[in-house]
Amino acid sequence: MLKKPKNKTKGFTLIEVIVVVAIIAIMIAFTLPTFVGYIGKTKVTVDK
Repeated sequence: MLKKPKNKTKGFTLIEVIVVVAIIAIMIAFTLPTFVGYIGKTKVTVDK
């Protein structure tokens, strides 16, 4: 008769969290220059 382990923890491992944070950082690194460019264009248009 096999017994199930009682102390099975639920959650994420440190590696999984680091991978998700790295993916989010890469996405921000690609989109931030575009977003800053849009903000600059908006300020120029409003100032005219």
